[in-house]
Amino acid sequence: LNKGDEIDLIEENNQLVLHTPNFISEDKSCTIHAKLPKRYISRQIFSAFMKGYDVLKIKYDEPSVINLLHSYVNGMVGFDITEQKKDFCIIKKIAHIDESEFESLFRRLFLLTITLANGCLGAIKKGEYHLLKDIAKLEYTQNKVYLTCLRIINKKGHYFFKDPNLYYLLCQRLEDIGDDYKYISLYLAEHHLTF
Repeated sequence: LNKGDEIDLIEENNQLVLHTPNFISEDKSCTIHAKLPKRYISRQIFSAFMKGYDVLKIKYDEPSVINLLHSYVNGMVGFDITEQKKDFCIIKKIAHIDESEFESLFRRLFLLTITLANGCLGAIKKGEYHLLKDIAKLEYTQNKVYLTCLRIINKKGHYFFKDPNLYYLLCQRLEDIGDDYKYISLYLAEHHLTF
């Protein structure tokens, strides 16, 4: 800013943002070199999403990677593949996540975890092991909410919380519990164990 420059003052959520009229907000971007195994690729993609990157350029040598990327992008709320070539693609933010919805998403994360637990226990008690695979699929929805919560905490957490680390750890533990119920459900569905 120089003396006499015009500035705009905008209220955004619970903060005031000052900027010059010609200010352009740049999307945070990164480049990822995706190499198999698929678990490694998913961790790179989801980590970039959670850290708050808005544009991900994914380079790959193995053509089958693109199929994985299409499945991963379904778990990233507000993102899609906007460009695809032979050896790279661009995953980009196409919709804004309203940070003020964090409380609602965080509550939903708790409720999804409880639903997984109750569904798993109910099916086991009734001996309805055929339902456990469908119950385990709920963990996919829980992951989407979890990833979105962590993205909001990483991008805007210091504006919303006194201690964002606490919320981050709570989200991680809820996701871990959801994973446990998924694995229990899938194992029991396959082996039809009774207690």
